[in-house]
Order: sequence, then structure tokens, then C-alpha cells
Amino acid sequence: MVDNYLISKSLAFADGLSGDAKIIAMILAEHYGKSITCVSEDMLLYFLVGSENIESHPHIRTYRKRMKKAFYELMEKRVVIALDYLDKKKGVVLDTTNLNMTSEQYAMCDPQSIRKIFMVDKRESESLLRYYLYISFNRYNENKEFNNIVGTKSLTSIAANLNLSYYSTKKYKARLMEMKILYFASKDSYILKDGLIKSTSTVYSFWRDKDKCVRYINSKQQVNTEANAENARILSKKYYYLFTQGKEYSEDEMEAIYRYVRNRNKKIFAYMFCELNDKDDYYKDKKPWSEEYFKDYPFYEKDEEIDFLFGEPGCDLTNSVNPYDDLEGSYIYGKDDIPVANTDYLN
Repeated sequence: MVDNYLISKSLAFADGLSGDAKIIAMILAEHYGKSITCVSEDMLLYFLVGSENIESHPHIRTYRKRMKKAFYELMEKRVVIALDYLDKKKGVVLDTTNLNMTSEQYAMCDPQSIRKIFMVDKRESESLLRYYLYISFNRYNENKEFNNIVGTKSLTSIAANLNLSYYSTKKYKARLMEMKILYFASKDSYILKDGLIKSTSTVYSFWRDKDKCVRYINSKQQVNTEANAENARILSKKYYYLFTQGKEYSEDEMEAIYRYVRNRNKKIFAYMFCELNDKDDYYKDKKPWSEEYFKDYPFYEKDEEIDFLFGEPGCDLTNSVNPYDDLEGSYIYGKDDIPVANTDYLN
């Protein structure tokens, strides 16, 4: 049984090379790893779709056509070099030297996941593979135990690097989770010893590593829930005095309040899109709190989800319902006519 397929970074993100061709390159590198090798169509199809599908799958003819097209694409692009054509049964003698992975950065991919991605509609397969390969190369973790297993890049960062809209990024994430290929954990937060609330990035792994991903998240959480609740009450009161009385706080205190408000707003956003692990109904009727008071501080971080929550320009969540449409009457106005959350929502 093959544990992993390898693919070099240059090949994984090569422009002008189809997703199907990249998949065939992985199979050639794993099953035909010698520099000179003989490859037959039937054997390549066997490795691509598996013995259980080779005879009975209703789309096997389509898969064969895609495989042949991708195989000849690799030869045309000189990723592999055809040395001699033997016959239809024996196939082609290839030079596969260019598939050697040891000279540059490479990623290990799960063969069953690659097979699942190939066996969907070709257009969807192309997008899912691109997303999957990006995750494969971006699982760096400062904790050596989880390095190259659990990654922590945000969805906004993934969208920017893949040149996708935020909506598309979420759609492919959901699809790959549905297919049990990638595992994503919801964003969460924990309170540090100094009382500051720190938000974790999006946390993800291959589906087969999801138990390790959950263990990583648990290792980052502070389990003292009573202390967390008390800190939340203190920060909530400070926010109340900030917008009702204009009370002044130090920059450190302002950052602590900001982290609390940002975390609360992110939880509200996550609930709207059913991203909370426990689907916590606590956030069902909650309204977001304004972050206007923090925007001039260096710790403030612009965020597409927060922009979307407040209906601000510059965010792209195509085909999503704008929750700001439902917030009419939920705000009062503080100093300088800055909208802040109605005090009814403080608790």
C-alpha cells in the first residue's frame, strides 16, 4: 500500500499544467520512480482509479480519456520524455528523471484523497486539487510535534494566495471536508495569563490527521472556564464604559478590550455561517459591537469577515446574505456619531 504521493513545489504550482496532469505526474513518480521506465495505459488507469473501479465504474471511459490527455500533456510539456513507443499493450518507454523530488521542496499527499479529487467533475477537480496542494505545502507549525501535520493560515490568507474570493475559499473548504479529504477546525480563542484574549488562526490538517488537529487545538486552549468568564465580564464592562462615558484606558487595556470585542464579533459571524463546533445558540440573537474605537490603534487588524458583518465595502462574499440587512435599529450612536451596540446586548 502506498502511504504518500510526492510532488515538487514547482510542479504543484506550475502554470499551464492541468490538474489531471499533476495527478498523473504524482502516480508516475510513485509507481514508476526509475529514470527509465515502461508505462502502459491500463496499468496507469489501475493506479489512478483503483481495482474496484477499473471494470464497473459508470464513468471509467471518461476517466480513461482524461488520463490519456493528461499523460500526453506531460510528454508535450517535457515533464516526462517519451523515448520509444512499444505497442498499445506495453505502452511507452519514458524518461522520468524530471520527476525526481529530492532536489527541491516537495509535499506528501494522501493517495486516497488524490483519487477522490480526480473522480469528480473535471472543472471541480481542478479547483479542489489546487486548494488541496496549497494546504499540503502550508502545514508549518512551530510545535515540532505538529509540523507538516497541522497548519494555521487564515481563510483570508488562503484566499489571497490562491487568488480566490472569500466565498469560493469557504466553498472549497466545505467541499473538501464533505469528501473527508481535509479537516478544518473552527476559529476559537483563549485567554492568556495576563487577561488578554488571543484568537487562533484557522486550524487544518489532512482528514486522516484530524485527531492530531483536535489535540493541537486542545493544547492551545486554557481550560479554566471560570477565570475566562470573569475576564469576559470585566472586559464587557470596560467596553460599556468606553462607549457610554468615553472612559479612557491605557493602550494595553484598549488592546485587551479590542481582543474581547473582536473575538465576540467573530463568534457571531461564525454562528451565522454554522461554523461553531457546538452550534452554540448563545450567539443566535446577538448583535456585533462596533470596533470604531480601536481603528486608530496599531493592534487593530482589518478583517474581511468583520467588514462583511458591518456591511463595509472592500469585502467579497459573493452569493452570501448580508447580515447587516437585519441589524436596523440594533444600534445607538455614541460620541462623534459612531454607531455602537445597543446596551441591551451587554450581559
